Amino acid sequence: MILKPLALQAEVAKNQHLANAVLLDALLPILAESYPDAHAVQLRASTDIQEPAQHFDYNTREMASPYAGVADLIAGAPKKAANRFAWVLALDDADIARLLAACTAALIDGRHGKYADPERLRSVDRIARAANLDMREHWEGGVEFFGAITKKAMLAALTEACGPAAAENCAKMKKDMLAEACAERVPGHGWLPPALVTPEEPEVEPEDEAERQDGDGEDIDADEAEAADECPFAEADNDHDEHFAVAAE
Repeated sequence: MILKPLALQAEVAKNQHLANAVLLDALLPILAESYPDAHAVQLRASTDIQEPAQHFDYNTREMASPYAGVADLIAGAPKKAANRFAWVLALDDADIARLLAACTAALIDGRHGKYADPERLRSVDRIARAANLDMREHWEGGVEFFGAITKKAMLAALTEACGPAAAENCAKMKKDMLAEACAERVPGHGWLPPALVTPEEPEVEPEDEAERQDGDGEDIDADEAEAADECPFAEADNDHDEHFAVAAE
């Protein structure tokens, strides 16, 4: 999995109240709506749930797993369904709460992609804001990261982090030397590519369908609204350069 979803999972797993709210937010529409909107929590088994790993470069800070603090409990859970249910029934409330938080967090699917559901991504952003997710606590770009993006993107990062003069001084460097310069100068300035920044909270969405109309009484074009809300830094599995180059421009 990618870095930002892993960090979000870890933050949610640490906050039982938030995790319970996230789970309820995912469950309530299933009860109340025939076709509920996509949600960050994917209520299905997934092979994508995994322990955190270094992502992209070695400057990724060590992160807790969503399972941190419950690893022993999970290891002790019986494999057979009937035995597992009896085991869960025997748990005390504190252990149940911790396991619910961990499992809810681990089911958050925060991945971006070319065909990612915009509504799911908006759900992820809402959770990230509630968790006060700050990726500066989890990541700083290293030479592997900067070496994988374009010179234009590297110079943009230098400009944002260190000022125009720093970028001008490095503008004629070869790409590998520029990546090393960025890895030395950018860390410590709190710079993030926008793809790792939690978006600011949007205005409250209208509940009444009639309120979705614009001032002239005409319905807002759904395709236009969806396109405006889509994350402009969609990640391509094999195209880190495009992802972060666009983010830095």
